[in-house]
Amino acid sequence: MKQKPCDEWVEQLTKPERDLPFSERAGLEKHLESCPDCTAIHREQRVLSERIRTLPAPDFPAGLSQRMREAMQASPHTPGENPSLMGSEGLLDNDLLQAMAFDVASTFPRLVNAYHPHLYKFVLSQVKSPEIAETIMHDCWVRIYQALDQYSSEKIRALKLRVWLFRIVENRISTSSGKENIVDAFSIE
Repeated sequence: MKQKPCDEWVEQLTKPERDLPFSERAGLEKHLESCPDCTAIHREQRVLSERIRTLPAPDFPAGLSQRMREAMQASPHTPGENPSLMGSEGLLDNDLLQAMAFDVASTFPRLVNAYHPHLYKFVLSQVKSPEIAETIMHDCWVRIYQALDQYSSEKIRALKLRVWLFRIVENRISTSSGKENIVDAFSIE
């Protein structure tokens, strides 16, 4: 087997081990035995990953999780069945953004109702597993809520909502499958 330069191994170290094919994992383990620099990076990655896993869960407004679940269950998983988005996306987006700029918590279920079917269909087309798609979508909605809750009213109003939502979903799909070129999910441009 040809020896990879450390630059290529460092790239492998940034991926979760479970995302590496067995042959690459075996090659990486062999490389770590002989390269102290990569071993140090690998150790540091593991410590950081463990710290991230042990961070406390964020506090959400009471009832938000239940409202999200209800909104996701109430919305169909095919775009054609949700007429609220058809033909008037800009108007709907503007109304949602204005309402969220005033009160994120009470408007958030409307956002989930409006966009969940479209985002879910996109995720499902990428991951091919309803269970994984649902997990990704739940994680995305949590991230979306966290971001909106931290944004100023002006920043919320300035969002290009549909583009922003799909970027978050694309980013989550990329990070769940170990793909490169991760999109900055919280950018408004």
